[in-house]
Amino acid sequence: MNLIIEGKIDPSFLTTHRIGFEAGPAAYRTFRDKEDGCVKVVIRPNG
Repeated sequence: MNLIIEGKIDPSFLTTHRIGFEAGPAAYRTFRDKEDGCVKVVIRPNG
């Protein structure tokens, strides 16, 4: 965590998908089934 805080590493490459809340169920299936190269999904409440 300290390396991230200090700016020595950038973990943003781990987030492969960013979606709105309404697409949550589909995004979960994509993550669960590792479709479309999915590593990590960020669900935003306001899209």
